[in-house]
Amino acid sequence: MTEYNENKTNPIAYIVCVILAFIAFFYGSQIFSNYNMMKKANDKVEFLQQNNAPQYEVCRALSWALSVSKQIQNQKQFDVITAKIRQEC
Repeated sequence: MTEYNENKTNPIAYIVCVILAFIAFFYGSQIFSNYNMMKKANDKVEFLQQNNAPQYEVCRALSWALSVSKQIQNQKQFDVITAKIRQEC
């Protein structure tokens, strides 16, 4: 006689894994998109400053970066950009 042992898995474990994967995907993609938006705004300001763009263009780019930091609710970037606006505009 041969013994047949079945490994029974709990279906709740699969449900928990699917839920955790969904949460990780949702928040991970949100964090990644927020990072990319802020990076794009900062890169634009840096590009204009390096290429000696007119002051009104730099101020406009800083204003846009400030609105992006408000939109994604990033206090650290908000403070940095506010200080730059006070210095340059």
